[in-house]
Amino acid sequence: MKKLNFEKVKKKVQAHLSQWINGPKLPCASVLVYQENQGFYREEFGFSDVSNKTTLKGDALFRLASMSKPITAVAALILISRGLLSLDDTIDK
Repeated sequence: MKKLNFEKVKKKVQAHLSQWINGPKLPCASVLVYQENQGFYREEFGFSDVSNKTTLKGDALFRLASMSKPITAVAALILISRGLLSLDDTIDK
């Protein structure tokens, strides 16, 4: 796997999120990029409480609501790519 460039990742994430953070739809974001099973880049943006200007901290809890479906799909794809799961497997397996 190609090594990520820390400064390029940071610059791109900051540039992209600066367009969205503190707007009416996205008050905050927490970004974590992993490479080779290690945290590579982590940063929090915006406010956990906009009205009180409380800065988002790294240990903040987020409600994911129906976000479990895409997370489960990504986990399944990872297992498939590693040969640990097949789309033809039965549920009981």
